[in-house]
Amino acid sequence: MLLTKHGKQNYDLLIKEIQHYWENNVEIISEKRVDIPVDAFELLLCLYEKHKVLLEYETSTFALKLWRNENFVYLDKLTDKIVVYGFESMLSENIIHNFEVLDEVLKCGLSQQE
Repeated sequence: MLLTKHGKQNYDLLIKEIQHYWENNVEIISEKRVDIPVDAFELLLCLYEKHKVLLEYETSTFALKLWRNENFVYLDKLTDKIVVYGFESMLSENIIHNFEVLDEVLKCGLSQQE
């Protein structure tokens, strides 16, 4: 995956935070560079051995999508909690916040709908 130095730093930060937050409850299924002329990649994750999550990164921003009804759906469509987007999404406290919102949706919301 060819990224600029800044893109690689953000990739490393996201991987570190993912592994720290979910520890043994995460598997990185695939990593894919998005073919556009800026830093962009996707990480396909499996959380708690059953939930597919797509992390999309583009130019110092990231978003989370959950697999639902044969499609990936943005996290903010599945909760009334605030999900941080834009450049602020890459601040460490906002990465953790978004992971906490995701975790709550996975543990509470989706488990009730499965």
